[in-house]
Amino acid sequence: MRSKNLIRFGAIVVLGLAGVAAGHADTLNFAPGNTFAGTAPVGSLSATFTDVGPNQVQLVITSGLASGENLQAKRALMLDYDGANLNDLHFALTGNTGFAQAATVSTGDENFPAPGAFYDMEFSYSPSTKAFTDGESQTYLITTSKGSISADSFTSGNDEPWQGVIHVQNIGNSSGWVGGAPGDSVPVSPTPEPSSFLLLGTGLIGAAWFLRSRMDKGQSRI
Repeated sequence: MRSKNLIRFGAIVVLGLAGVAAGHADTLNFAPGNTFAGTAPVGSLSATFTDVGPNQVQLVITSGLASGENLQAKRALMLDYDGANLNDLHFALTGNTGFAQAATVSTGDENFPAPGAFYDMEFSYSPSTKAFTDGESQTYLITTSKGSISADSFTSGNDEPWQGVIHVQNIGNSSGWVGGAPGDSVPVSPTPEPSSFLLLGTGLIGAAWFLRSRMDKGQSRI
């Protein structure tokens, strides 16, 4: 009987942990030390891709740029893409912190030049915008009308020096191009995955309830 109880308890915990694993996330970090043209900025930026459903990827762009620094509006962010359905991707702005203007996202195989490289996607804003000043963020839901996508589609298979690049303005009297790759160290807090934490919490609560019920039954037999 005790072995069966242990198996049940283990199953509850595994279910909770499986929920965390389901929300796979991958983050591009644009570290100041990765400046490959111009002047290195003081702050930085992150782009976090998370699988949130079948062929649905959430992108959260978070600015940790220093006061006064911002991205160039017309060529704010460029990304590489590992997939055959590049021109069938759709980007919908679903949330923001201090920056409500949705980007115009253009796609095309190696259509967007940066110094020494070409990228597959470009995020641009109106020319008068100071894009992504310190503390601003935007959340996009990426879907596709053909084929399949995942978080890995945006962070693997890169054939350029960097998986993505940003063009930072107002670095003193200069600007700089900064490359991003998964795992780079930057002073930007990682974006939490609420759905994953909820699933983990549900699993742990279930485990606690199961143990409590077993204890109560044991005491009732005394």
